[in-house]
This record gives sequence, C-alpha cells and structure tokens, in this order.
Amino acid sequence: NANTGTAITLKSGVAYCLRSFHRIIVDLVEGAWLNYVRKTNSGRAGTLTDLGSFLFGRERAALTVYRDVLVDVQKDICFYCHRPLRRKGEADHFIPWSKYPQDLGHNFVLAHASCNNRKSDYLASEEHLGAWRDRNVSAADELTQRFEAFELPHDMGASIRVAEWAYGQTEKADGQVWVRDKILKHLPSDWRRFLSAG
Repeated sequence: NANTGTAITLKSGVAYCLRSFHRIIVDLVEGAWLNYVRKTNSGRAGTLTDLGSFLFGRERAALTVYRDVLVDVQKDICFYCHRPLRRKGEADHFIPWSKYPQDLGHNFVLAHASCNNRKSDYLASEEHLGAWRDRNVSAADELTQRFEAFELPHDMGASIRVAEWAYGQTEKADGQVWVRDKILKHLPSDWRRFLSAG
C-alpha cells in the first residue's frame, strides 16, 4: 500500500535486473550484514569460525572444492606460516569475504585454521600480498586448468584489481594489516611494489 509504506512498486526493468543479478545482490547484502554483525558483536561470537554458515545456513562444501584444488599447488603447506597442513588446511579468502563477498579461485589460499582465524577480516601484510601474487603467477596455468576442471569461477585480473582496491582503501584509512599470530602493523606506503614484483 503506497499510503502506509508497506509495499514497494518496481519500475519497468527492475524485476529483470533483480533476477539477473540475484546472486551478486545476495552476496553483497550478506557480506555487509556479516560485517555489521561482527563489528557490533565483537568478542561475543566465541569460537564460532564461520559466522556466514551460522547466519545463513550455508554449507562449506564449495570451500572444500577450493581446498582440494589448492592442496597440491601449495604442496600441503600453510600459505601464511609455511608449516605442513597434513591435509587439514582451510580455504581462506585472501582478500576477506567481508571486503569482497565473491568466491574467485585466485583469491583463495590454504591455511591452518589457527592462521585463518587470527587473520580474520584483516588484509594480510604486504609480504603475504607479494607471496599471493607470486603463487598466482607461477602456478597460473595449473590453477586455471584446475579451476576450469571443477567449473569454479576465476579471474586473475579481477582478483588483482580487487586486491589493489582493498589495499588502497586500507592505505587511505591508515589501517592495519595482519602479519602473524596476533601481530598487526600499519600498511606501508610501498605496498604496491609487492603486488607488481616478480
């Protein structure tokens, strides 16, 4: 009802766009909601490691596929601490889901659950950024073949652009990045050289 504000009238073409971009809209809304819940409930989530599954009932099967793709590429070694994973690694969004709520193959790395949890929603330090870029470049053909074999979305160029944007925003905000364990530091102004080196 237009008079009581209990209804929405969609203009011509809007319903088509909502259907066409449904998945993107859902990902953006859920990502924003997750970010809000984390910020307003800091410390209350306890040991809950996958808030998205808790809130939205999402299965982690899709992330398991990425883990299976990456285990050989990373030689079953944690991306962050470089210790053996012993086939127990988790697929981590290198650029956190809260900053870019899309699953793109090149954005995933394998990590220990402890490293993944400690990194949380922080961007990884510039050294990790350089290692991520080097891994994607050196294993480009293998990653592309594996992603395509499993019909997983991937776009190296888009992943790089997302990283540039996310790190650029952190630099503008004089934000902190995650180094290891509980160690954070301010992102240095020369972070771009780690993304372009190699």
